[in-house]
Amino acid sequence: MIKITVWCIQLIIWSGYTVIEMISNRDQLLAKVILFFVFAYLAYLVAETTLKKKKSAFSTTLMTFTTFFICQRLAWLLIEISSRI
Repeated sequence: MIKITVWCIQLIIWSGYTVIEMISNRDQLLAKVILFFVFAYLAYLVAETTLKKKKSAFSTTLMTFTTFFICQRLAWLLIEISSRI
């Protein structure tokens, strides 16, 4: 149950990252990279404090990151395809 809670909190964190990245579209690449690492560290800290295991926190953070951004890319692809029709 705790892993599901961490998973949901991290998805909210990654959603916040996406919103902030979309708002700051004029920023340079370096600023976006720094922003990404800040959010990744925040997600990792939430997982580590909740799960109390570093390896489990890292793997959970990596899995939520991968899942979120794959789903995000698929959603944008579907939106692009549907707008062409």
